[in-house]
Amino acid sequence: MFADVPRVLSYLQRKEIKLGVISNMDETAESILRSLGIRRYFDFVLTSINVGIEKPDPKIFELALSAVNVRPYDALHVGDSERLDYLPARSVGMEARLVDRSRPALGDIESSEKYIGSLSDLIKYI
Repeated sequence: MFADVPRVLSYLQRKEIKLGVISNMDETAESILRSLGIRRYFDFVLTSINVGIEKPDPKIFELALSAVNVRPYDALHVGDSERLDYLPARSVGMEARLVDRSRPALGDIESSEKYIGSLSDLIKYI
């Protein structure tokens, strides 16, 4: 886990922003989040094994929105795969960003609308 993750999750939680995980993992996702000490930051964890839907199916993103009663245009999905995260989140009307830590200086508009260099970059969107 990158050092900025707990700090950013704590910041977002203090701002009362609803946070969730959408994962194609099995039920071990919960225990992994607990062992990393970050499960407490998330309002929900949706795993494909539990809901019977895998990313990139947009329905799993709709389930996530329903889980916290948030409209798509009020939501931001952060992932690392264009096919599994970015495109399906956008298809249901969510904002989306891809984390690409190899892009530390994201100055151009095209990159900043699609990529963030770290989770810390989320703070400027809040």
